[in-house]
Amino acid sequence: GSGPVFVHGSYLISLGADDPEQWERSWLSLTDELLRAEALDAGGLVMHLGRRYSDDDAECVARIAETVLKAYETAQGPAVTLLLENTAGAGRQYGVDARELSAVVNVLREAGVPARLCIDTCHALAAGMDLRGPDGWEALLDELDEKCGPQAIALVHANDSKGALGSHRDRHEWIGDGEVSEAGFVAMFSCERLRDAAVVVEMSGDKPLKDLENVSR
Repeated sequence: GSGPVFVHGSYLISLGADDPEQWERSWLSLTDELLRAEALDAGGLVMHLGRRYSDDDAECVARIAETVLKAYETAQGPAVTLLLENTAGAGRQYGVDARELSAVVNVLREAGVPARLCIDTCHALAAGMDLRGPDGWEALLDELDEKCGPQAIALVHANDSKGALGSHRDRHEWIGDGEVSEAGFVAMFSCERLRDAAVVVEMSGDKPLKDLENVSR
Protein backbone atom coordinates (compact mmCIF):
# COMPACT_ATOMS: atom_id res chain seq x y z
CA GLY A 1 0.00 0.00 0.00
CA SER A 2 2.98 2.36 -0.04
CA GLY A 3 3.80 4.71 -2.88
CA PRO A 4 6.54 4.17 -5.47
CA VAL A 5 10.04 3.28 -4.33
CA PHE A 6 13.05 5.34 -5.36
CA VAL A 7 16.68 4.39 -4.88
CA HIS A 8 19.41 6.98 -4.36
CA GLY A 9 22.75 5.95 -5.81
CA SER A 10 25.94 6.08 -3.77
CA TYR A 11 27.53 9.53 -3.41
CA LEU A 12 30.90 7.94 -4.18
CA ILE A 13 29.85 7.40 -7.81
CA SER A 14 31.06 10.13 -10.15
CA LEU A 15 29.51 9.73 -13.59
CA GLY A 16 31.96 12.27 -15.01
CA ALA A 17 35.10 10.89 -13.37
CA ASP A 18 38.33 11.69 -15.19
CA ASP A 19 40.61 9.40 -13.15
CA PRO A 20 40.61 5.94 -14.82
CA GLU A 21 40.38 4.02 -11.54
CA GLN A 22 37.59 6.20 -10.20
CA TRP A 23 35.77 5.89 -13.53
CA GLU A 24 35.92 2.09 -13.39
CA ARG A 25 34.73 2.04 -9.77
CA SER A 26 31.91 4.41 -10.72
CA TRP A 27 30.46 2.38 -13.60
CA LEU A 28 30.82 -0.85 -11.64
CA SER A 29 29.02 0.70 -8.66
CA LEU A 30 26.32 2.12 -10.94
CA THR A 31 25.82 -1.36 -12.40
CA ASP A 32 25.24 -2.67 -8.89
CA GLU A 33 22.81 0.15 -8.13
CA LEU A 34 20.83 -0.62 -11.31
CA LEU A 35 20.50 -4.29 -10.38
CA ARG A 36 19.49 -3.37 -6.84
CA ALA A 37 16.85 -0.94 -8.08
CA GLU A 38 15.53 -3.53 -10.52
CA ALA A 39 15.22 -6.08 -7.72
CA LEU A 40 13.19 -3.56 -5.70
CA ASP A 41 10.98 -2.75 -8.71
CA ALA A 42 11.94 0.89 -8.13
CA GLY A 43 10.31 3.74 -9.98
CA GLY A 44 13.72 5.25 -10.56
CA LEU A 45 17.39 5.40 -9.57
CA VAL A 46 18.47 8.89 -8.54
CA MET A 47 22.02 9.90 -9.45
CA HIS A 48 24.11 13.05 -9.18
CA LEU A 49 26.24 13.77 -12.23
CA GLY A 50 29.45 14.21 -10.26
CA ARG A 51 32.38 16.50 -10.93
CA ARG A 52 33.13 18.15 -14.24
CA TYR A 53 35.16 15.93 -16.53
CA SER A 54 36.28 18.97 -18.51
CA ASP A 55 35.70 22.70 -18.90
CA ASP A 56 34.03 21.80 -22.19
CA ASP A 57 30.35 20.93 -21.66
CA ALA A 58 30.20 18.56 -24.62
CA GLU A 59 33.07 16.52 -23.18
CA CYS A 60 31.29 16.41 -19.80
CA VAL A 61 28.11 15.08 -21.40
CA ALA A 62 30.02 12.51 -23.46
CA ARG A 63 31.88 11.18 -20.39
CA ILE A 64 28.70 10.90 -18.31
CA ALA A 65 26.95 9.10 -21.16
CA GLU A 66 29.90 6.73 -21.53
CA THR A 67 29.74 5.83 -17.82
CA VAL A 68 25.98 5.30 -17.83
CA LEU A 69 25.95 3.25 -21.03
CA LYS A 70 28.77 1.03 -19.74
CA ALA A 71 26.77 0.32 -16.57
CA TYR A 72 23.49 -0.39 -18.39
CA GLU A 73 25.32 -2.69 -20.84
CA THR A 74 27.01 -4.57 -17.99
CA ALA A 75 23.76 -4.89 -16.03
CA GLN A 76 22.32 -6.62 -19.13
CA GLY A 77 19.00 -5.01 -19.58
CA PRO A 78 17.38 -3.62 -16.43
CA ALA A 79 14.85 -1.04 -17.55
CA VAL A 80 15.14 1.11 -14.43
CA THR A 81 14.64 4.79 -15.16
CA LEU A 82 17.70 6.89 -14.36
CA LEU A 83 16.74 10.11 -12.58
CA LEU A 84 19.41 12.79 -12.86
CA GLU A 85 19.42 15.10 -9.84
CA ASN A 86 20.43 18.76 -9.93
CA THR A 87 23.23 19.97 -7.67
CA ALA A 88 23.80 23.15 -5.66
CA GLY A 89 26.74 24.14 -7.86
CA ALA A 90 29.57 24.09 -5.34
CA GLY A 91 33.08 23.69 -6.71
CA ARG A 92 33.22 21.84 -10.03
CA GLN A 93 29.88 20.05 -9.81
CA TYR A 94 28.09 19.29 -13.07
CA GLY A 95 24.31 19.17 -13.47
CA VAL A 96 23.59 22.53 -11.86
CA ASP A 97 20.90 23.95 -14.14
CA ALA A 98 18.30 22.99 -16.72
CA ARG A 99 20.76 23.39 -19.58
CA GLU A 100 23.28 20.91 -18.17
CA LEU A 101 20.66 18.42 -17.01
CA SER A 102 18.73 18.43 -20.27
CA ALA A 103 21.87 17.98 -22.36
CA VAL A 104 22.65 14.72 -20.55
CA VAL A 105 19.02 13.52 -20.53
CA ASN A 106 18.70 14.00 -24.28
CA VAL A 107 21.96 12.18 -25.10
CA LEU A 108 21.01 9.25 -22.85
CA ARG A 109 17.52 9.01 -24.35
CA GLU A 110 18.99 8.97 -27.85
CA ALA A 111 21.17 6.05 -26.76
CA GLY A 112 18.13 4.14 -25.45
CA VAL A 113 18.50 4.81 -21.71
CA PRO A 114 15.22 5.70 -19.93
CA ALA A 115 16.22 9.02 -18.35
CA ARG A 116 14.24 11.68 -16.50
CA LEU A 117 14.92 14.24 -13.77
CA CYS A 118 14.84 14.56 -10.00
CA ILE A 119 14.68 18.19 -8.91
CA ASP A 120 15.91 18.99 -5.40
CA THR A 121 14.37 22.28 -4.26
CA CYS A 122 17.20 23.08 -1.84
CA HIS A 123 19.85 22.48 -4.51
CA ALA A 124 17.88 24.50 -7.05
CA LEU A 125 17.55 27.55 -4.81
CA ALA A 126 21.19 27.33 -3.77
CA ALA A 127 22.17 27.18 -7.45
CA GLY A 128 20.25 30.39 -8.17
CA MET A 129 16.81 29.15 -9.29
CA ASP A 130 14.26 31.27 -7.46
CA LEU A 131 11.62 28.72 -6.49
CA ARG A 132 10.14 30.90 -3.74
CA GLY A 133 7.00 31.60 -5.78
CA PRO A 134 5.02 30.61 -8.88
CA ASP A 135 7.02 32.67 -11.37
CA GLY A 136 10.24 30.78 -10.63
CA TRP A 137 8.56 27.37 -10.84
CA GLU A 138 6.87 28.21 -14.12
CA ALA A 139 10.14 29.52 -15.55
CA LEU A 140 11.95 26.30 -14.61
CA LEU A 141 9.21 24.09 -16.04
CA ASP A 142 9.05 26.17 -19.23
CA GLU A 143 12.78 25.73 -19.76
CA LEU A 144 12.69 22.00 -19.09
CA ASP A 145 9.68 21.55 -21.38
CA GLU A 146 11.56 23.35 -24.13
CA LYS A 147 14.85 21.51 -23.67
CA CYS A 148 13.79 17.93 -22.91
CA GLY A 149 10.06 17.67 -23.44
CA PRO A 150 7.05 17.71 -21.09
CA GLN A 151 6.93 15.82 -17.78
CA ALA A 152 10.70 15.39 -17.58
CA ILE A 153 10.50 15.60 -13.77
CA ALA A 154 9.62 12.24 -12.24
CA LEU A 155 10.60 13.05 -8.66
CA VAL A 156 10.96 16.12 -6.45
CA HIS A 157 13.19 16.15 -3.40
CA ALA A 158 11.16 18.68 -1.42
CA ASN A 159 13.72 20.22 0.92
CA ASP A 160 13.88 23.71 2.30
CA SER A 161 17.25 25.46 2.20
CA LYS A 162 19.42 26.86 4.98
CA GLY A 163 21.44 28.75 2.37
CA ALA A 164 20.23 31.84 0.53
CA LEU A 165 19.40 32.09 -3.18
CA GLY A 166 22.57 31.49 -5.18
CA SER A 167 24.66 30.57 -2.12
CA HIS A 168 25.70 27.15 -3.56
CA ARG A 169 25.24 25.68 -0.06
CA ASP A 170 23.74 22.18 0.04
CA ARG A 171 22.19 22.42 3.49
CA HIS A 172 18.66 21.08 3.91
CA GLU A 173 16.15 22.76 6.23
CA TRP A 174 12.73 21.64 7.43
CA ILE A 175 9.78 22.63 5.23
CA GLY A 176 8.83 26.27 5.75
CA ASP A 177 11.82 27.07 7.99
CA GLY A 178 14.26 27.93 5.20
CA GLU A 179 14.74 30.16 2.20
CA VAL A 180 12.40 28.27 -0.14
CA SER A 181 9.71 29.07 2.46
CA GLU A 182 6.15 27.84 2.73
CA ALA A 183 5.23 30.02 -0.25
CA GLY A 184 7.68 28.11 -2.47
CA PHE A 185 6.08 24.77 -1.63
CA VAL A 186 2.57 26.17 -2.07
CA ALA A 187 3.70 27.24 -5.55
CA MET A 188 5.17 23.81 -6.23
CA PHE A 189 1.94 22.00 -5.36
CA SER A 190 0.02 24.47 -7.52
CA CYS A 191 1.97 23.47 -10.66
CA GLU A 192 -0.35 21.40 -12.83
CA ARG A 193 2.66 20.11 -14.77
CA LEU A 194 4.02 18.42 -11.62
CA ARG A 195 0.85 16.54 -10.74
CA ASP A 196 2.28 13.16 -11.83
CA ALA A 197 5.65 13.62 -10.09
CA ALA A 198 6.37 11.87 -6.80
CA VAL A 199 7.62 13.92 -3.84
CA VAL A 200 9.91 12.88 -0.98
CA VAL A 201 11.52 14.81 1.88
CA GLU A 202 15.15 14.43 2.99
CA MET A 203 15.64 16.02 6.39
CA SER A 204 18.04 15.66 9.25
CA GLY A 205 16.51 14.84 12.63
CA ASP A 206 15.04 11.96 14.58
CA LYS A 207 12.94 9.30 12.85
CA PRO A 208 10.01 9.07 12.54
CA LEU A 209 9.30 12.61 13.82
CA LYS A 210 11.25 14.42 11.13
CA ASP A 211 9.43 12.63 8.31
CA LEU A 212 5.97 12.79 9.87
CA GLU A 213 6.36 16.49 10.55
CA ASN A 214 7.81 17.49 7.20
CA VAL A 215 5.38 15.41 5.13
CA SER A 216 2.49 16.93 7.08
CA ARG A 217 3.82 20.41 6.46
